[in-house]
Amino acid sequence: MSRLKRIAGQDPRADFKAAGRDCGTSVPQGLLKAARKSGQLNLSGRNLSEGPWQNSSARMLLDDYLKLRKSKRCQSLEQKNTVNSNGNCTVDRKGKLAVSSVDPGISSQLPFTTTFIVFESFHALFDKQATLIPDEVFNAVKSNIITSINFSKNQLCEIPKRMVELKEMVSDVNLSFNKLSFISLELCMLQKLTFLDLRNNFLNSLPEEMESLVRLQTINLSFNRFKMLPEVLYRIFTLETILISNNQVGSVDPQKMKMMENLTTLDLQNNDLLQIPPELGNCVNLRTLLLDGNPFRVPRAAILIKGTAAILEYLRDRIPA
Repeated sequence: MSRLKRIAGQDPRADFKAAGRDCGTSVPQGLLKAARKSGQLNLSGRNLSEGPWQNSSARMLLDDYLKLRKSKRCQSLEQKNTVNSNGNCTVDRKGKLAVSSVDPGISSQLPFTTTFIVFESFHALFDKQATLIPDEVFNAVKSNIITSINFSKNQLCEIPKRMVELKEMVSDVNLSFNKLSFISLELCMLQKLTFLDLRNNFLNSLPEEMESLVRLQTINLSFNRFKMLPEVLYRIFTLETILISNNQVGSVDPQKMKMMENLTTLDLQNNDLLQIPPELGNCVNLRTLLLDGNPFRVPRAAILIKGTAAILEYLRDRIPA
């Protein structure tokens, strides 16, 4: 079987680089003045080297927001179930806030029932070498109910410790496209977590403490450095989806996987599997099994293209009597 070319060698952050451009640009004062009136700050495509949070005028926008949260105007907006769209900063009727530095903005009309915080391309919003989420982000939503966190496409080398402050609320965490080489215990304390995206990092192992994530249903570990399926995953019986493509996984344990009765999707594409154990065919709950791009000889491509049911049947037929 021909092995698919991996794209892990490509820089996943290439879209956020401005090669050959002058990055010595700061936030225009006129734009900030207009933003204070309109409540909209759009800095997309301006090739900034100084992000708005580093600029004192822009920081005042955040201060205005914090004050507004406590005001009667903010309460009025909440009662009216207002939908406010501000570039890539949006608050919907369910109180979900989305903020993206690709098109950054700070809303002047944010209800204090915010339940969604997103900071994509954080390094472009603050500083191209930033590796930490500033306290302002957590302070701004301190009294809110946060159910989803997205710190993807940054340069984080470790998980923000203050995430543990949200352990009673957060169910969805996206830390993809960062520089994480280990998982800290703070993440393992998010016991209501159901979705975890860790793709495109530098991980080669997961802590045993992740076993405490008793509600976790989906985990994405694609484009990392795993050489085997992490043992702790076999003990998280609530898992329904494991995505671990484009690593160097060389083996899986079909006996332990059979015990994962809720597992319906397993993506092992583009790994280093030299053989597929026939006993994997006994994992009858699998609805999607992806094996393309591995160096094994059987099952052949003609079987793989028939889909998961055909693959599992083929494997079961090869189990020694």
